[in-house]
Amino acid sequence: MRVRVHDDLLITAEDESTALLLSGNGKAMSPMKALLASLGGCTGIDVLMILKKMREDVKEVNVYIDYERAKEYPKIYTKINLKYVVIGNVKKESVERAIKLSEEKYCSVSAMLSKTTEINRSYEIVEG
Repeated sequence: MRVRVHDDLLITAEDESTALLLSGNGKAMSPMKALLASLGGCTGIDVLMILKKMREDVKEVNVYIDYERAKEYPKIYTKINLKYVVIGNVKKESVERAIKLSEEKYCSVSAMLSKTTEINRSYEIVEG
């Protein structure tokens, strides 16, 4: 992977197959927000895949993220609240199990962040 920081504070990160644009000037997502997006994507994929393996009729998983940051530098995240909105005809118990498995076993981003940050989880099921 190569990460370039351009003089206008645009950041490009490239690996063998993809590129990502970040920014330190507000013109793209910041690196800290990208970390939250990575958390939401990692756990969201887990929950969707686990529900599908459970043969639940899941259409989509949305993860809404609220957070608190420290006031002093390095201004780390001190609290992250994840709200899963699961769209489909799924059982409450299956959603709870999928979230727990993501948290405790599968999501590496969550595992890393939970070492320094309080992460809270809630969910809502929207039939569809």
